[in-house]
Amino acid sequence: MSVGDRVVAIRRSVAMRMYLRPWMLVLLSLVPACSTIHKVDEQAFSQELGFLKVGEATRTEIIARLGGPDSTYEDNRIVTYQMNERDGRLYSQAQEQTQRKPDKRFCLVLVYRLDNVLARKSLVRVE
Repeated sequence: MSVGDRVVAIRRSVAMRMYLRPWMLVLLSLVPACSTIHKVDEQAFSQELGFLKVGEATRTEIIARLGGPDSTYEDNRIVTYQMNERDGRLYSQAQEQTQRKPDKRFCLVLVYRLDNVLARKSLVRVE
């Protein structure tokens, strides 16, 4: 292995750790707030979340549709939205029109690239 190959390997290793660290912070912050977290099949909410295409959706577009995030991390690169399901539809808290108790609660976690384009997304059910 040449010196150049080792430098590339070290850079990749550092980049991977930097990439994983924000996710660990998000997951650790969610654990104390709830008793159980379930990964959700996002296809069930494709009507509400279908516009969240990784590599395409921009921060501006997402805020226009969902409103401002409920929490932000890592200099606003990671944001979370508290989502509620009511009558089979998913709503962000900013979109709520009623004070009725939700059928189910979710947390939508979005990670942006430096150019404010969506890099990753995850929807988890919170009980």
